[in-house]
Parts: sequence; structure tokens; C-alpha cells
Amino acid sequence: MTTALIPWRSGRFDEAALTEAVATQARAENALEQLAKRGGKKTIGFCVSRRHADFMADFAQARGLRAVAVHSGDSNVI
Repeated sequence: MTTALIPWRSGRFDEAALTEAVATQARAENALEQLAKRGGKKTIGFCVSRRHADFMADFAQARGLRAVAVHSGDSNVI
């Protein structure tokens, strides 16, 4: 696994670069594996961006889980 350096801009990580680094199939699969091993009936996950939250919700839904991304963006669905 290659470790990417995430640029630091204006006192914070570059959101696009950080999202690109974490919104991957491998990380999402690992998150769902950990949920299956350690999770309860309900859980909450924290993401680095709206795009990452949408990615994770879509990934979980595609695998038969009930999941939504809750944020202030346009694709917020409750």
C-alpha cells in the first residue's frame, strides 16, 4: 500500500486530495468488514467530506445495508 502525502492548504488538509485518498473501494470494504465484526445494529460513521460520505453511503447500499449520507450538500437524503 502506498502512502500518499495529503497537501496542507490554508491551515487544513486539501479536501479533494484527502477525499481521493480515503474514498477507495479497499477502505470502504475494510470499514464494512470492521462493522460486521465489531458493530451493533446501528452505527454512525464520520467522513472527511460530503463526497466521501456519499461514496460510503452508496457503497453500503450496494451491499444491501440501509445507509444514508447526512450533510448539508445537495445529495443529502433522510
